[in-house]
Amino acid sequence: MAHEYKITGMTCISCVAIVKDTLAKHLNMESPELDLKHATVKFTHPVSLEQLLAALKPFPKYGAEPVNSEISKSETISFFTTYKPILVLFALLMAICLTKAGYALSIERNLKTILMESMQHFMAGFFISFSFFKFLDLKGFVNRYRTYDLLAMRIPAWALLYPFVECGLGLLYMLPMQSIILHGFTALIMLLGLISVVYSLRKPQPLQCACLGAGFNLPLGRVTLFENSLMLLMSLGMMVN
Repeated sequence: MAHEYKITGMTCISCVAIVKDTLAKHLNMESPELDLKHATVKFTHPVSLEQLLAALKPFPKYGAEPVNSEISKSETISFFTTYKPILVLFALLMAICLTKAGYALSIERNLKTILMESMQHFMAGFFISFSFFKFLDLKGFVNRYRTYDLLAMRIPAWALLYPFVECGLGLLYMLPMQSIILHGFTALIMLLGLISVVYSLRKPQPLQCACLGAGFNLPLGRVTLFENSLMLLMSLGMMVN
């Protein structure tokens, strides 16, 4: 089935030439079929809306949207298929935290204490499980992480050190006693990661996320932004309470 998208912002033959050249260059393909009359572009092989928008990023004038519902449905399916490892991991961590929180509520414990402990358990599980996948292929992680992390670009050793830091944070969050220094350091690490992701997403070329190491082909995108933002907010929340 051909994937068809409506290209917005095209007004003349020059626009057609720019869009065709841009898509051919950034999607590594021959010049796509393009129809100016209906302002649509057709691909004979699967091309996601995210890939198309990333290719058009250098030209803010142009946008894209699916022509039919089949493509929109396939985009949704593609999202869950692509990010399945992270989504499953998050679901398991949430299930563990909710189970422990439910038990704590059943014995009438303080709600604020339960919330803080739930975030603590989630962060411990998050850091340990994510570091585990990085350790499976440490060299692959380092190479991928250096493509978008600003600190790792300037200090290459940081990429090699990061999984150990992440694992250490996870172990510390398993301890019953927490300190503002731990939460502050975690917030700083997450903030640096968030800035790196935002900066890298402004580039036209797509990048691979290294959050689960090099074993999964996860694109750097909104999910990466979400996980960094979530951990930043949790660490800040625990620091002020």
